[in-house]
Amino acid sequence: MTAIDPSEAKRKKSASIPKYVLDAFNELIVANLKDGIAEVGQEEAIDLIMKKAPAGTTRNSLFDRNYLDVEEAFEAAGWKVEYDKPGYCEEGEASFTFRAKRVKRRSSR
Repeated sequence: MTAIDPSEAKRKKSASIPKYVLDAFNELIVANLKDGIAEVGQEEAIDLIMKKAPAGTTRNSLFDRNYLDVEEAFEAAGWKVEYDKPGYCEEGEASFTFRAKRVKRRSSR
């Protein structure tokens, strides 16, 4: 057995996120998409994930298992994802911003 390399670790981590979590984010991206950008509130995502999750899933288990760390999975699918969480003593809700990555076009020269 050999040590895991960073790219393999990233692939395995993304693959460990359950389908119901990805489905919830997909639904919210579509619902909130405007001009190529979708803002998804963390609480909005958790609420929908919990509705789609199997019986016995708890809110704490989403955090314990890092199921909200969806950035790499969506970036691999072509999104640029930013997670923003208010700092200490700041108000507001944590959120995810999904932006379509720009595709580099070849010059026609």
